Amino acid sequence: MSSFNWLTISLILFSLTGILWLTVLLPIQRSMIRHSAQSIEAGIISKAYRKASLYWAIFGIVATLLPVVILYLMITKGF
Repeated sequence: MSSFNWLTISLILFSLTGILWLTVLLPIQRSMIRHSAQSIEAGIISKAYRKASLYWAIFGIVATLLPVVILYLMITKGF
């Protein structure tokens, strides 16, 4: 990590957050919308919706924590 400065690491983490949203979270969110419509029609929450919701929660936490790490790097940056 000594060869990278805080800004480079922050940009990498920010890019990872964007990639996570585009490749994982948005497709899961679309899936949840589809499954919720089916669940409304059936009157019961489907297992597929629960599974998608669990994955969305897990990856959503990661996508939220990465910017928190970026904020930490910004605050504690070395001069």
